[in-house]
Amino acid sequence: MNWLDDIRKSILAAGAFLSVALAGAVYVNANAVASGEEMIVRAQGFDPRDFLSGHYVRLSYDFSTPPNGAPHCAFRKGAAVLVGVAAQPGKNETLNPTFACGRADLPPGLTAFRGKANDYARVTFGIERFYAPQKDAERIEKALRRFDPDVPPDKQPPVYAVLSIGKDGQARLKALLLGDERVELSWL
Repeated sequence: MNWLDDIRKSILAAGAFLSVALAGAVYVNANAVASGEEMIVRAQGFDPRDFLSGHYVRLSYDFSTPPNGAPHCAFRKGAAVLVGVAAQPGKNETLNPTFACGRADLPPGLTAFRGKANDYARVTFGIERFYAPQKDAERIEKALRRFDPDVPPDKQPPVYAVLSIGKDGQARLKALLLGDERVELSWL
């Protein structure tokens, strides 16, 4: 029976290690979100309910599609792309983003965050998808479905994403503003 005890101890040790690693990752991400520069941007999206994936919300942003004059890296699949915006207090309706392949290519004074070009002429930042409990996902879905790109922004209920831009250039989703309600996206 001694070998059976060794297996149990190994399983418990592996479980403890994985639990500590997961808790550490959640803590590091929460700390990065809390210490980053906050930016509020307009978001569009939908809630594609998937039986296997659970309840998640997919978002897109005005700065996800590079303009025709953007540098070549914004259109090359897998290439690192920097987006620089002039951070302003309040809700940024139009960011007028500047796309660049490297930090030196951005004008000074812009808040920059990293993304990656995909094969659909879009740039992803890791803030396009998040999971939510069913109750929250349904409420967020209703707010996002009200968005209509053919209606002027001042004539429709606003939906904004609160981003936290870290010193490492990583954008993290911090919260959503659904009208006057703020929905925090936190694991803690």
